[in-house]
Amino acid sequence: MSENIPRVTWVERMFDRLSGEDKDLISSIDYSDALSRFPGVSPIVFEGLRGVHSTRNRLRNWEILMEVMESDWSPYDWYMVFEYHNDLDIRSGIQELIDRVGVNLSGALESIVDPVDRRFCRVTVHDGGAELKRQGIRFRGDYWWYFRCPRVIPWSD
Repeated sequence: MSENIPRVTWVERMFDRLSGEDKDLISSIDYSDALSRFPGVSPIVFEGLRGVHSTRNRLRNWEILMEVMESDWSPYDWYMVFEYHNDLDIRSGIQELIDRVGVNLSGALESIVDPVDRRFCRVTVHDGGAELKRQGIRFRGDYWWYFRCPRVIPWSD
């Protein structure tokens, strides 16, 4: 039974240590972002989408990507380039939030995401974005993570 309970990742534990005021501000921004991204959906669907696209969940997904990359993409038999691109866009969403909040909160969020970013650097190489461009991927801004390619490329041509 306990295997069905999702584990809490390190970034989630760190996020949960933020002050109530900081979490309220992030929640407010997440809510506003979800309203603009998903106009006209039913309230039930909106709440589900809001949770999936929350900052806490984005941090979780970024950390889980590192775990998968560190295991050379196990347990996946393959991983499409578009999934990887989506994961990079998740990181961009985290950065966009960091850029919107005040210095104190941005510092707290950076202290959460920086260790995961360092892990990302260890499992990727700087290629100037060549692999993603070769795959026809468009970048969401000029963030540094778009210019890094996995050391072990899980997709095939």
